[in-house]
Amino acid sequence: MLASLFAAFPGIHRHLHLGARWADALFPPAALDAEAAARTQARITDTAVVLPALGTTALAATDLLSSLGVRPAMAGGHSYGELAALAAAGVFTPDELLAAGAARAEAILGRAPEGDAGTMAAVGASAGQVEEVLRLADLADDVVAPTTTRPPSRSSRARARPSPPPSRG
Repeated sequence: MLASLFAAFPGIHRHLHLGARWADALFPPAALDAEAAARTQARITDTAVVLPALGTTALAATDLLSSLGVRPAMAGGHSYGELAALAAAGVFTPDELLAAGAARAEAILGRAPEGDAGTMAAVGASAGQVEEVLRLADLADDVVAPTTTRPPSRSSRARARPSPPPSRG
C-alpha cells in the first residue's frame, strides 16, 4: 500500500516507524511460492493488521497532501475511514488513530467465534426489510444487527457465524 509514495517522499517515513508493528504487512517480502503468498494474503486481510495498516497509510497520505499545500475543507470516511478522517481533521493524534484501529480490530474479533472473522454484505433494502427476511429464513440469531448507512435504502450486515446450508430434503 502506497509503496511508491513512501519511496518517493521520505518525509512520510515517520508514519512507517509509528506503525512499525504493521509495516511488514504493507511491504511484505516477495512471495516465491503459493504457501508464502497465502501467508502474505492472510496477514494483510487479518482485521487486527489491516485496520492499523490502513491508519498508517491514511496518516501518510494526509501528511503528504498537507506538505504539498492540500488542506481539506472537510473530512469524511466510511467505517474505519471515519476514524482516519477524524485524524485528518486533527481530532486524533497519529498515535491515537493507530491505537483506535487496533482497539477496533480487537473489539470486532472479540465478538467473532473462534476461527471465523465473519463476513459483511451490502444489501439494497431497508434494515426492517433485512430483519424480516432473516427472521423468515430463521437466520436472525446468526446475523449481527445492521449498521444503517446512507442512502436509507441500504444497510450493512456483518455475519457473526456461518449458517448451515439449506436442506434439500
